[in-house]
Amino acid sequence: MRVREARPDEGNEIAETHAASATVAYAHIFPGQPFPMEATRRRWREFPGRIVVAEEGGRLLGFAAFDDQWLHALFVVPERWGAGVGHALLDAAGPVRLLWVLADNPRPPVLPAPRLGGGRRRGRPARRAPRPLSTRSRPGA
Repeated sequence: MRVREARPDEGNEIAETHAASATVAYAHIFPGQPFPMEATRRRWREFPGRIVVAEEGGRLLGFAAFDDQWLHALFVVPERWGAGVGHALLDAAGPVRLLWVLADNPRPPVLPAPRLGGGRRRGRPARRAPRPLSTRSRPGA
């Protein structure tokens, strides 16, 4: 597996990776709702921060989107959950100061203090959003 900066032409592939992960992870939160593919493609094509991707054999396994303050997104394809892809992406993103997590996320991130860039203890969950957030309600999205 290799982690690298995303290329400008990878917005659609990043959106496909987002959809593959989110439709499984959040199926219980948004049952029966279609995934907002066009809005997601647009979001990642126009994202003003940085995006790093994990790939293996030419296939994207996951991505992290971030700026100086926020980790805006971290998604990994379901078949690679628990395999260290997310941790590798977080390492590439550097310290995270602010993070939103859906309240009903069945796989909440547990981030060690160095990844949070602040005084949180190892193993303490990141702050959770009080309700599911749309991409429009996130800062900078």
